[in-house]
Amino acid sequence: ELIRLSRALREERPEYEQRHDEVIFLHDNARPHVVKVVKKYLEMLKWDVLLQNWIASKDESFFRDGIRKLSEKWEKVTSDGQ
Repeated sequence: ELIRLSRALREERPEYEQRHDEVIFLHDNARPHVVKVVKKYLEMLKWDVLLQNWIASKDESFFRDGIRKLSEKWEKVTSDGQ
């Protein structure tokens, strides 16, 4: 799946590779023998891994507040022209 995703990113979004040299990848709690193979492949692709522990450590209000703030910031940016 990662090979297909990497290929699709290059084919469908060639500008992505020019502007960004990495992908942030959310990795779940896979079995140890799978983790080694996936980790090595992700390093080869130069993709960053966003650890699920960081996300799991946040309570629901963290995400709810963040989503609310995004819409407020978007309104400010579009109304101020910044």
